Formats: sequence, C-alpha cells, structure tokens
Amino acid sequence: MRMLTASTLRWLHTCQRRVWRDVHLEHPPQEKPGLFTTVLTADAPVQRTVVAATWEEGVRLTHAAMQEGVESIAGGYVEAVIDPELFEEPIMLGGRVDRLVRQPDGLYAPVDILREAHVSEADVLRLELYLWILCKLQGVDMLPAAFVLSEQSADTEPEWFEHTYDEARFVQQLAAILHMVAEDEPDVQLIGACKTCHWKPDCYPVAQSHKHVSLLSKLRADTRADLAAKGIHRLDQIVAMHPDELRMIRGIKSGAQAIHASARAWIEEGAIWYGKLHPSCRVPAAFFDIETLKNERGVDEVWSIGWCGLDGRLQLVVVAPVDAHTTVMLPNEQVVNLAPSAEEAWRIFARDVAGTDSPVFHWSPYDAGVMRRTAPDEAIQILGTRLRDLCKLFDDAVKIPVKGVSLKVVAPYFGFNWHGYEDWFAAYMDYRRWLITSDLAALASACAYQRDDVEAMVVIQRWLAEHAPS
Repeated sequence: MRMLTASTLRWLHTCQRRVWRDVHLEHPPQEKPGLFTTVLTADAPVQRTVVAATWEEGVRLTHAAMQEGVESIAGGYVEAVIDPELFEEPIMLGGRVDRLVRQPDGLYAPVDILREAHVSEADVLRLELYLWILCKLQGVDMLPAAFVLSEQSADTEPEWFEHTYDEARFVQQLAAILHMVAEDEPDVQLIGACKTCHWKPDCYPVAQSHKHVSLLSKLRADTRADLAAKGIHRLDQIVAMHPDELRMIRGIKSGAQAIHASARAWIEEGAIWYGKLHPSCRVPAAFFDIETLKNERGVDEVWSIGWCGLDGRLQLVVVAPVDAHTTVMLPNEQVVNLAPSAEEAWRIFARDVAGTDSPVFHWSPYDAGVMRRTAPDEAIQILGTRLRDLCKLFDDAVKIPVKGVSLKVVAPYFGFNWHGYEDWFAAYMDYRRWLITSDLAALASACAYQRDDVEAMVVIQRWLAEHAPS
C-alpha cells in the first residue's frame, strides 16, 4: 500500500515531484523508527522511554500508550487508511506527532512544535493531517489542536497558537494532492532544497539531459515562474535570446549577461568568458580557508585555518588545549600548528603571510566576515585590505556547466577531487575525536579536508590565470 507521510507533505509547496516520487517509488519513510517518550500522569510527571524498532511497532506501541491513557506522548506514530470509496485506491496516511496530549474527555489531540515564530502553509497542512488521522482513529469529527514555539525563555510561558480544524477544507486539499499524485510524474525543477533531497541523484541527470532552465544558478522563484509562463523551459531557448530580451523577464536585470553565459556553458559544454578577469587573479597570491562551529551563543568559532603562502607551502593551525603556540607531527609527517585560542590561530596565519601586499584569496564572503568579527586587530591590519573573494571574481568573469558556485561543485570541474570526505561536519567530528582521544589519525583526516579546501582554490586560480582572455 502506498504511504503519504507528514514529512512528504511538507514539501508540497516546494517540490511536487518529491511528493510524487515519495508516494510512488520505494523509499524509507522519513518518519524513521526510534524512541518516543510518554508522561504517565499529570500528577506524577514521570517520563518513560519507549523503543520502536520498526514503523509498524511504533504505531502499535503508540496505540497501546493511548489505550493506557498516558498523559502525553512525544513523537508518537499515527496512521490511517483513506476510504477507498472516496479515492481510486487505498493510501495510508501517517506521521510522527510532536506531542499527543490527552484531553479531559480521554481523547488525544495533536500539538505541533514550530521551529520558527511563523505558521506556514506546510505547518498547517501537517497539523491538519494529524488531526484527520486522529479523528478517524478515535471516531470523532473534531479535536482541538495547537502550535507551540520550540524555543522559549526560561522565564516565560511557552507561546501557543490555537488552530481551528476545518475537515471539509482539508479533505478538499487532500483530494487535490492525491489527484496530483495520480497524474504523471511532475517535471524536474532544480531548486535549493535539492541539495539535501534523497532524489537528487535521480533528478539531476534528468535536468542535465533535458537542459532544463533550472540548471541555471541563482534564479529567483518569481523568475522561474515568469520563464515558465512565457514557455521558456530549456537552455537553448535562453541562448537564442538576446540579453536585452532576458532583462524583460521578472527578476533579471543586471544579471542578464551572466545568465546568458551560463546557459551557453551548459549548451556548449564548456567555459564561457563573459566578463573581465580581475587583475588580482593574475599575480602571485596567498589562499586561506577556515573551519568553524557555532558556540552556545550562536557565534561562529574558528577551530581550524588552512593556508597557502607565496612560497606554495600548505600550512594548518588548529585550536587545541595548549598553553602556547606549539606544533604536532601527523602520521604523514606534516607539521600542524597548535594554538591555544582562535585569536592566536589568526595571528599565526596572519604573521606567515605578512610582509607583502599580495592578494589573499578566500571562497565566498563567509571567511572574510568571520575574520572581521573574530580576529584580533593585528591580524585584521595584515589581512583586511588584501582579502579577495575568489568565488565572486570567478563568477563575475566566467561560467561553467555546473549548478551553483560552491567550492565542492566548481573545483571538480577542473579535475580536483577531495582525497577523503567532502563534509565539513565529518572534519569537525574527527577534530573532536582527536581532542578527546589524542588520535593523530583522526586529526590527520580533519586536516586533509582543510588542506583540500585550500588546494581547490589554488587549482581554480591557476586555471583562471592560464585560460582568461588577455
């Protein structure tokens, strides 16, 4: 039996293709089996942890907890089958409810925990799905329901938003969703949400083979909608237009030349130069990249800096529990600097590239922003006026047939690949493992990731200098 889950429905207003594929094609439910908790009674609020090894077991255990009459259930599993007489075939609706709260009459009502202080259409649809299921399970037509903000001050009561359920409206909306699901698979539309979608490996090649306009980077939603309304779906249609014609599309003005060049790059399967390369890209330069993690105050803290100076040596500094600047040798015999603080790490890096006015490249504005917010004054004085955003300089001069301008996307086009993982968080976890266990192999893995980020920029800058029109 096909299953339509709450996690799938939250993508309805973002990507109908994802909803269609989640229902029709085999894929593990996004509401994964795991733990949920129950509070036995209001008078004695003792929590009990319940382990569900499978989705089916989670449904059974949640039903048992409701039959027991527990006060509340966090992360309970609910499901119900749509009446086969109402629709063409039975479909299971299911989801994991943030909170199931027992009412004075013994019925259970849903509470949805919001991550932001704004109730979206997807939030309402998810909550009403839970309501529909719970009404069917408990044999009633109406139940109370509410949203609650997830982050509240310890000194204030949680903020609740009561929700009024309109079953007729929800059933009408559900019928429209099922009608969409019953039709042919929607066309591919590459959007920001594709980065974390489990269907990306299937959809991306389709967009490439069709040369779909969504391969273009940085298109606004209203721009995509206006292109579709004008019947422009393929990149060859963009190439056939003059940039002045593109400026008539909503959201495209000064970016017309860049969009036209990007479309050409995809059609011609090669780099298209459309702007003048900045002079700094043609001279000897230094490169740096940082790794950070937000602390408890939400501030980005630097734990690693990698750089390549004018001498071509790749160097690293990591923040460590040491009293003063020292070094450690990795199993591959690379020497890594250890700094007692992020401020000292910035000093070590800045001093190494001091004494010249050569450019210091980074990729995207993030690194420069963190430097200006967190580095000590002496480091800012050395680096501040020399920083150059290589990502912007690259993107302002040339387009290549890739989606996006992430370093992990651009560098492989020029033949560079990361030697280990490409995940910053994996690098952080290896760094943490080294801090806890002193495992130099873990530190070496984290440092290899940092080195590769720097090397990738070196490769791109060299390509720019060698291939840019004179």
